[in-house]
Amino acid sequence: PSASLNYVYSEQAGYTETNAPTTALAVNSNRDESLRSGLAASVSTSFALDEGGKLIPEVHLGWFHEFQATESNSVASFAFGSTPFVSRGAKPAKDAVNVGTSVEYASREGLALSVQYDAEFKDRYLSNVLALRARWEF
Repeated sequence: PSASLNYVYSEQAGYTETNAPTTALAVNSNRDESLRSGLAASVSTSFALDEGGKLIPEVHLGWFHEFQATESNSVASFAFGSTPFVSRGAKPAKDAVNVGTSVEYASREGLALSVQYDAEFKDRYLSNVLALRARWEF
């Protein structure tokens, strides 16, 4: 089992678009913060192979909670002058569940090959990630 607490601060400087005199935007600066906790657990085992390597399957499950993030809004106006307008971002989900599995092959010579799949579920959101990894330790 594991527990985590992550804080992220992101700041974007304001800017003005160029090369489009009638449609260029002047975008205000923006900052976002996130404070996310997590609880996770994984189960794995190892199977010895005849040629000396091993096969390591794993399954994992995690729950994450967002304490601080709010929707990210962008305030802009036309660069030639206009009333500012707001483009509203999506409201972040407060809770997420991550479910995944992986299998790794590790040889005696230091070669490791693995495949991992993860799915993250949130309110009106689904993320699927498939990762292939190769590592050679020498």
